[in-house]
Amino acid sequence: MNRKELFESAKRYVVGRIAQELGTAERKLPTARRLAELAGCSYGTMRLVMAELEKEGFVRQRQGSGTYISERAGELAEPFLARKLLYFRSPHFGTPSNSFSEYLAAGLEAEAARRGWKVTSVTVTSHDEFLAAARSMGGCCDAVAYAPVSEPFTLDQIAALRMLRGKPFVLFNDYLNTTVHSVTIDNRRGGAMAASLLLSRNHRRIGLLFGEPRVRPCVERAIGFSEMLELAGIAPVIIDAEVDRDANRYDCAYRAVERELRRGLDITALFAVSDYSGWGALDALKDAGRRIPEDVSLISFDGLPFLDGLDPKLTAIRQPLPEILDRAFAILGGELPSGGYQTVVPPVFKPGESVRHLPDVAVEAPFRPLADRPCEYSL
Repeated sequence: MNRKELFESAKRYVVGRIAQELGTAERKLPTARRLAELAGCSYGTMRLVMAELEKEGFVRQRQGSGTYISERAGELAEPFLARKLLYFRSPHFGTPSNSFSEYLAAGLEAEAARRGWKVTSVTVTSHDEFLAAARSMGGCCDAVAYAPVSEPFTLDQIAALRMLRGKPFVLFNDYLNTTVHSVTIDNRRGGAMAASLLLSRNHRRIGLLFGEPRVRPCVERAIGFSEMLELAGIAPVIIDAEVDRDANRYDCAYRAVERELRRGLDITALFAVSDYSGWGALDALKDAGRRIPEDVSLISFDGLPFLDGLDPKLTAIRQPLPEILDRAFAILGGELPSGGYQTVVPPVFKPGESVRHLPDVAVEAPFRPLADRPCEYSL
């Protein structure tokens, strides 16, 4: 550890000792030399620690008697001893009601507060920026979490993640075959669930609104959706939304669906790989005179709160945030052994009003919903 980390470690030890002594009658601390031995630091470092604690109001010196815990020590010690989480996230976009990254960030902070953790949120725009920030700031926290930006990891970046092995670290919404713990939704199964729902409602002319090949979760959703349709002998009509990294998903989806409708798009159902894309598709269909769900059924992925305010309320595959955070804090709290564990959380349906059951169609055998079938994707 460098000098700053040694100082912070020694200070944390003494504040912890103060918290233990609060219930004693004497409220007296050992000498600075003894505290240095117990904390594993030099006497000089401990003297600096004690001087700072006295300045901050944790302790008070009595000439010839020793160092005593102040009356305000309990009030001061509680926030200081709170476990510290460094949360690295992509740039802000939208609000917790309409952006999953914001929804995750707000949920993480609320859950951390409930558990007595203190969260420091840091915005990064690339994996390299995250690695540099984690390297410089990692000594001041107890655990690290990262919701990556939408770009793949290079082999060098994966190797650099090993520097975080000394403390609990969790990666959200991605998974790597390394010693890194990760928590992600089963995106492929979620896509299969969307296809299963549409097939069970007798839809056979089905579209897939996609266009984010750099975003791994969206790719997995599209694969799961297409594979389930393939089991029924159906190939989806691909609508390319052509979403660039900084593009607005709503606008891209709206333009793509509008373009395909002008070309004679003939589908009875559409799956959008994100809620924002689903919203753009909904408005494009309605502006073209298509009724939802009477003319076209529509289902999206993420299940964010803003869907309930749309007309009609969109049916979606929902990411269950409480379960995601529960698994993440099990990792951050050190409840799992060291090593790289991929924790995959199953998605759930978010009921809505945008999927219609078509009249029976002539098929060789009725399609059974995914819930009635063996799970094709291991959790």
